[in-house]
Amino acid sequence: MDDVSVPDHADIVIILREAFETDLEPIPHELSHFAIDAFAWRLIDDELATITFDSDSSELVGVRGTASQRRSVTFQGRGLTVSVSLSDTSVVASIEPPASYVVRVQGYEAEVELRSDDSGQVAVADYPVPLRLVIESGGGRLVSPWIIG
Repeated sequence: MDDVSVPDHADIVIILREAFETDLEPIPHELSHFAIDAFAWRLIDDELATITFDSDSSELVGVRGTASQRRSVTFQGRGLTVSVSLSDTSVVASIEPPASYVVRVQGYEAEVELRSDDSGQVAVADYPVPLRLVIESGGGRLVSPWIIG
């Protein structure tokens, strides 16, 4: 067996420092914008859902007080209607028409992927806002607007 010398910690730090101490020219501003625009095209086939109801902004007629521990948002797109109910401890979504869907709950720091039951119901416990839902159906992906607060 050949003896292979492994560099110690100090040698590794020196090698890394030398690798990053180069005199490369900065990336041109136009190229950065081109890269960002190209990256945005990855979602071109997704449809951004339209909010049709938001309990934070909709007036409730004939109801005393609108304070609630739960927020409701409904959005539509790609032939789907999605009703989302948020509380401090859970996110519950109901998707119409009823079927089993792949649902991603996305936040700024985490993402959870799960499948709704056959009636289009899905729930996630302890998921912080802001968040958005990405629902995959036979017709493509539907992306909800960000739900904040």
